[in-house]
Amino acid sequence: MLPLTLLKGAIGSTMLVELKNGETFNGTLSSCDQFMNMNLEDVTCTSRDGTRFWKMDKVYIRGYTLKYIRILDEIINKVKEEQKKSRSKNVRGRGRGTNLNTSTTSTPSTPGRGRGAHKYNKQQ
Repeated sequence: MLPLTLLKGAIGSTMLVELKNGETFNGTLSSCDQFMNMNLEDVTCTSRDGTRFWKMDKVYIRGYTLKYIRILDEIINKVKEEQKKSRSKNVRGRGRGTNLNTSTTSTPSTPGRGRGAHKYNKQQ
């Protein structure tokens, strides 16, 4: 599971964010972007040493300052289920999907495409 997928699935839920400088923010995620910049609402901020607390309405956090994010297990499970559902709907395979070699067997007279074909050309 990609971190951004998880973060976007957690919009509207409560999370704990710790910054590199040691401050922690506990609030509801209202938005995020591809750089993991995020907006939190109804936030309680804790100082590095844990002795001071601040209550804030909204906070913008830059993604490069993040140390870790704690998200509820329910949210993680919900995002996993959504990914499983979306994968089961998209049944397409990976790769080219067709055989480029028209013959049924690859013999030295008709080398297949890919690695090793140059060896057969030298022998002829």
